[in-house]
Amino acid sequence: MSLQNINIGIRLNLMLGTVVVLIISAIGIVALYSEYNSMDASMEFLSFEETKNLKHLIERDIENKQKFVTSGIKVAHKLLYQKKISLNSSKEHEVSTVNQMTKEVISVKIPEMQLGGSSVYHRYTFVDEVGEMLDGTATIFQRIPQGFTRISTNVIDKKKQRGVDTFIPNDSPVIKSMLKGEVFKGRALVLDDWCMTVYEPIVVDGEVQGMLYVGVKEKDLVSLKKVFDSKQYLKSGYPFLIAENGDAIIHPEKEGGNFSDTEFYKEIVNSGKERGKFYYSFDGRRKQLYFDYVPFIKAYVAVTYYTEDLNGVLYDLFLTIIIALVIGISVFILINRYVARSISKPIQQSVAFTEQIAGGDLSAELDIDQNDEVGRMAKALNVMVAKLKEVLGEINKGSENIASAGHQVSYTSMQMSKGANDQAASVEEVSSTMEEIVSNIELNSQNASNTKEISFSAQRGMKEVYSKSNLSVEATKSISQKIGVINDIAMQTNILSLNASVEAARAGAEGKGFSVIAEEVKKLADLSKKAADEIINLSEESLEIANSTGEKVGEMAPDIEKTTQLIQEIAVASSEQLKGAEQVNLAIQELNHLTQENASSSEELAASAEQLSSQADSLKQLVSFFTFSDNEDVIFKVAEPKQSEAEIIKVQKLAVADEEVNVVRNGSTMDGVHTKVDMLDKEFEKGFESF
Repeated sequence: MSLQNINIGIRLNLMLGTVVVLIISAIGIVALYSEYNSMDASMEFLSFEETKNLKHLIERDIENKQKFVTSGIKVAHKLLYQKKISLNSSKEHEVSTVNQMTKEVISVKIPEMQLGGSSVYHRYTFVDEVGEMLDGTATIFQRIPQGFTRISTNVIDKKKQRGVDTFIPNDSPVIKSMLKGEVFKGRALVLDDWCMTVYEPIVVDGEVQGMLYVGVKEKDLVSLKKVFDSKQYLKSGYPFLIAENGDAIIHPEKEGGNFSDTEFYKEIVNSGKERGKFYYSFDGRRKQLYFDYVPFIKAYVAVTYYTEDLNGVLYDLFLTIIIALVIGISVFILINRYVARSISKPIQQSVAFTEQIAGGDLSAELDIDQNDEVGRMAKALNVMVAKLKEVLGEINKGSENIASAGHQVSYTSMQMSKGANDQAASVEEVSSTMEEIVSNIELNSQNASNTKEISFSAQRGMKEVYSKSNLSVEATKSISQKIGVINDIAMQTNILSLNASVEAARAGAEGKGFSVIAEEVKKLADLSKKAADEIINLSEESLEIANSTGEKVGEMAPDIEKTTQLIQEIAVASSEQLKGAEQVNLAIQELNHLTQENASSSEELAASAEQLSSQADSLKQLVSFFTFSDNEDVIFKVAEPKQSEAEIIKVQKLAVADEEVNVVRNGSTMDGVHTKVDMLDKEFEKGFESF
């Protein structure tokens, strides 16, 4: 379902509520994310500070113990040398001693060491006294070839026995210092415990024959454990102390155990750092660990906690934000509902009011007593209804006028259309006749043009015949002269042939053959003369005919030339007549086109007038939909023409007759048509202005 179809009040609550929820949620998410980063940074800082503080605590404790044992060795030294320590070589003890590093057992003989004349071997008065004074441990060592063996101590081993008959080998840093006559201070492994110790060589007769040890445990595990146990980070986080070899020195659950196989121990060792942090998995849960290395005791102080503990704090914060969000949204919805109702209720009244108006009830009134935008809208709607009543009254009057004018225009346009159609038919007939006349004139013009060309050609031929006849006369005369020459030759040949015959007769038999030839030549000469005479006669006759023909052609040439000029003038006149006829035909065609358009426009005008009348009637029916009061309807009457239809037709016929007279007077058919069209345009303008 679209939002536009939802009630405005619900839409306001929904949209504004959604916006507020999104804004508050965004603020909450940003705050939660910021708080998470802040808490994570705070926890990181706190965890590193805790490891540093615990490290300093251990270092201060070690430093204090170191000072304490340094003071203790001075007290033990004073007590030892007050009682005069010595060696009695006459007495020896067979000792089976154990190397405290390799656990190797050796047997040696040692002279008896005495303190104030009493044996020290397995006597514990002195060490117990010193241990009680220092609240620590004290031991007297005697030198053997392999190192220094314990002959008297208050150190108790795991078997609850005094840790005598164990020795420190010569390769120990402690022994190396003793053999040099130096005091050794520092961390040392006493039996199985690391202690803060001071070792001092015991010199008898100028040689180091033993050493005095005073020490306290390196770490006050009880006190440190209390401190460590008192620490808790978040819900289940805790600190612990782990040795470099993985032994758990202090741990809330696995103290004394070894973590060398665990993930976090390997991560610490492999990091190669003295201080750092990382994440690891423990019991299927993600943990975060911070560590700091304590070089003196070769151990790591670490702080660890589950990541979910930090998330739990954030979850509590998230719940707080959600509760605040719910409360804020609830308060907002209540306020928004009140505001929405103050807006939607007047709008609903306005909707009901407009629905009444839409139903045609103009008697409806909108009563909203407010000065805000909704109140101004209500006042504007009331003013709109009042104006609508006024406009509908004017529309009613205008529609009556439009209907009357439409009927009159319709009758006039119908008569005008009929006259225009008749006029168009007459013009079309004249146009057809004119086209035939133009066609005949065009044919005559074309024939005259062709005749002119033929005449010119005949004139040229006559001139050429006249010229050729003169040439023929000259040629005939020349032929006659040439034939006269031939005739003379023939006569001479005949004479020669006679002479030849005479000479042949004279010659006798020898000239007989020549006589025959002469006879034949004579015959040919006679034939030539005869033919020449005939040709001369024919040439004379031909000459007479040629002279006669030339004279006739000379007599005909002026007449032919005059005929050619007349035909040329006829062709020019025909061409001009054709142009004039074409212009007349073009004007008639244009007049025919305009007449056809006038007839078509008259028909369209009649149709438009009918449509105007129909629309006026429809407008009245539409306006009749509205009611001005509860019991009174707006009554609309269809306007009737003021004149009867017969009277209107009569008037229109007179108008058409007047137009025809005007057409005859003005010599233009289109002037009356344009006048009628202008009148109809004015009628339409009046009708639309009234509408």
